[in-house]
Amino acid sequence: MTPTAGPGSGAGARLVQIEAADAGAIEGLEAACAAGEPFGALIDARRAAGPERGPGRLQQVRRLRALRPGMSACAGLAFVVSPDAMGDQRRVRAARVMFGCPAEAFASPTEALAWLAAQGMAVPPDCAR
Repeated sequence: MTPTAGPGSGAGARLVQIEAADAGAIEGLEAACAAGEPFGALIDARRAAGPERGPGRLQQVRRLRALRPGMSACAGLAFVVSPDAMGDQRRVRAARVMFGCPAEAFASPTEALAWLAAQGMAVPPDCAR
């Protein structure tokens, strides 16, 4: 998983695309936060496994909590999820509460990119749809 950045919006925010298989979402958000610049993220979680159980889950939670200070630069998180997951918005609500930035779930990358654009992100024409 390697996040890719597109050109930023007028506010200097950049778009980060993250493939969320395995721990990809956490790694992608860590990289975006480490850059120290405003960003928005398109997180494709359609192939992601469910949350880990046991000791691995505790480590995931710790890594997510450690992201909080860097997430102040987040303009929005757009999750692309499978149709089955669209009815369960708990993770999206948890992301809003934990990180304090706008977050929504979408059935397609096109819808997610349109929402990010509405949040003020400049979506490059070559962005994955």
